[in-house]
Amino acid sequence: MKTVLLVFTVTLVLNLIWEHLHFRLYDCSLGCKVNTLSFLPLPLLLKASLFDAFFITLLYLLIARYNGSLSWTASWQTFDTILIACIALTVATLIERNALATHKWAYAPTMPIIPILAVGLSPFLQLAVLAFATYTIIQIFA
Repeated sequence: MKTVLLVFTVTLVLNLIWEHLHFRLYDCSLGCKVNTLSFLPLPLLLKASLFDAFFITLLYLLIARYNGSLSWTASWQTFDTILIACIALTVATLIERNALATHKWAYAPTMPIIPILAVGLSPFLQLAVLAFATYTIIQIFA
């Protein structure tokens, strides 16, 4: 249980930092369908960070179940890396495409777009990059 709490805490902090850094790549001038104040983006960033932290923690538990151990990062395998990347990138794409289609948010002109997927580069990479970062930190400190 301690490891799972550590995974959640580390990934929440990393996600808060990422969300804060890429927030300006979004355009909410017409109003995003979330509870936020235009002059204070924290509620939106916190909501997004909590969702991402739950997802990355759940993914950790999925890999742990597959490997039969919560300490799977101690013997990280190539298949684990492929599975994490495939799941995280697919989920990120689905989340972004749904949010854009339902007008939950929009991208600012500064957001780099992946043409084939029609999603922003930053949110596409976020779950995978932060999952790998979190699991690496867990591998070192747990």
